[in-house]
Amino acid sequence: MLVSINEIKVNPGRWKAEPEDIKSLTDSIAELPCLVYTGLTYAQEAEMYVKLDRAKGHLKLASEIKALLESGTDAAVLDIDKRIEDAGFTWALDKPTNAAYEIIPTRAVKSAYKLLGGPAFSRMLELMAGAWHGSQSSLTAGMIAGMALFLKTYETEIDDYVFVTRLSAIDPFDITQQAKVDFTTNKRRLRFARVIRKKYNEHRGGKKLRYRFKD
Repeated sequence: MLVSINEIKVNPGRWKAEPEDIKSLTDSIAELPCLVYTGLTYAQEAEMYVKLDRAKGHLKLASEIKALLESGTDAAVLDIDKRIEDAGFTWALDKPTNAAYEIIPTRAVKSAYKLLGGPAFSRMLELMAGAWHGSQSSLTAGMIAGMALFLKTYETEIDDYVFVTRLSAIDPFDITQQAKVDFTTNKRRLRFARVIRKKYNEHRGGKKLRYRFKD
């Protein structure tokens, strides 16, 4: 017989549950059916963890990505992680230290990869590494999102050497500050992409990038 927890009586004088009700509840719990999986590999356990916690809505994105990496079941996540590592970065999904070349954002990284595709995503990371040497201020969610949109828009027009030369003279913190005061749009990645384009065009000489963002 299953007993509802709401049926447990409390002794009003001591604010303790009556012993017979506690026993009924524990007996009831013992009768509940459950599934027990045995013989799972570590990768299979990680995959099961993702499925169960995702269904409950309790799983944070960083934890989900970490579990997917351990399970090896998501090709896109595996490719993102490999490209991040190949570019000299680490994806800090667990206990970030804010060290150089440590990427903490998760959603912005996945969105950038989805927007650009693998090769262009790697190019974006190389440009950011060359210009800002892995500084934490260059690896915020806004900077990553803005760089992705900038590269997607001007992929065939920018020169990588010119980009690194020009943007390395710009503190990414200043880019962030200028993006924050752009109140003409509520799209964060567009605000950052606009500033990056502006900084790229500020130097004398050379081809200027025409404004081609889709507002």
